[in-house]
Amino acid sequence: MTLPFLALLCVGLCAGHELRRDESLPRPSIQALPSWVLPANSHVTLRCSTPTREINSRDIKFILTKNNASKISSPDSPEGLAEFHLTNLKSSDAGEYTCEYRTESPTRRSLLSDVLLLLVTGELLKPSLHTHHRGEVTAGENVTLQCQQPRHVIDPSTFALLKKGTSTPIMVQGPVGVETDFSLPSVTRRDTGNYSCVYFQPRTPFWTSQPSDELRISVTGKVLTISEMAGWLCYLPVDFLPPEYIGGRFHPSRTLGLGKVMWGEEVRARISWRNGQELLLTERESE
Repeated sequence: MTLPFLALLCVGLCAGHELRRDESLPRPSIQALPSWVLPANSHVTLRCSTPTREINSRDIKFILTKNNASKISSPDSPEGLAEFHLTNLKSSDAGEYTCEYRTESPTRRSLLSDVLLLLVTGELLKPSLHTHHRGEVTAGENVTLQCQQPRHVIDPSTFALLKKGTSTPIMVQGPVGVETDFSLPSVTRRDTGNYSCVYFQPRTPFWTSQPSDELRISVTGKVLTISEMAGWLCYLPVDFLPPEYIGGRFHPSRTLGLGKVMWGEEVRARISWRNGQELLLTERESE
């Protein structure tokens, strides 16, 4: 829904003149929970806060501003924090939000927070997301994901790369043409996941596309030769090393559980470190 006015404000207007901003006050911060890119009819909380240790927070009142125009105020915020709840989001809720706060006794006005862009998806047709990599990707490789607008859309847009399970976009690029490349350099297993992308207008009304179909990226580990493994283990903290390597000793047969192996032989192995962490080695490399 469109933001309701909790109070009609003329922020900082006192006796016919505007209250100047006090640069000595800590700048507030603003964040969107769970994300700043959300589908229509979902809910979001815009949270404004300021470091309470640096000011007397008992008389703080926060003001949320959208697109430098419409404003709403919070009740008194004794904890130096205020939350503004937007429900049943519509495309009209998209925009650039900032917050500030005022104190009483004496009356002071803070600087504006950084700008938070809120996007509501679904107004534009969905883009496509492609990669040249098929199937599994080896750790350490560079992966490029290309997001492309529908063919009939020719206006330059800004693009955002999304990852399922991650609250904020992985990357934002633009405004660019009708397509853009997102680069994931030296991927690790943490980059495994389902990706999608959206494009949006970089100015009012900030219309945003539906998300693209999801693209699965699966990152596997590395396979090292026994000699490479021995050299690599030398750089690990002792808490990460398997018991067989404590004291500088490396026994491939016992450490890797492979039976009899030769130096220089390529292996596939799963190693469990003393702290319970696990490294999976699966990529073949030539010596």
